[in-house]
Amino acid sequence: MILSSSLISPHAKRDTSLQAFIDLQSKRDKLGKLQDMVYYYILNNPDSTDKEISEILSIPINCITARRNELVKLGIIESVFSRKCTITGRTALCWRVCNE
Repeated sequence: MILSSSLISPHAKRDTSLQAFIDLQSKRDKLGKLQDMVYYYILNNPDSTDKEISEILSIPINCITARRNELVKLGIIESVFSRKCTITGRTALCWRVCNE
């Protein structure tokens, strides 16, 4: 069945965005302490590398990468590009909160 554009609600996109926001909010409400710290750091400092996050939060890199991987699997954050890390000088992925 093909729907005419006149039958599709003009608010459909907004409704979809609202539902995505609600889904993301419910995921964030279930975060653990370290996940929450990593999430808020990335939210306030987009395009950070794992090592930069680790250094600023004074949390071991293995804890950062584990919590960051969990946030990626939940669809809360995503890698956006690679750049030279200010700490290691190596090329590293940068992270950003997914569009809300």
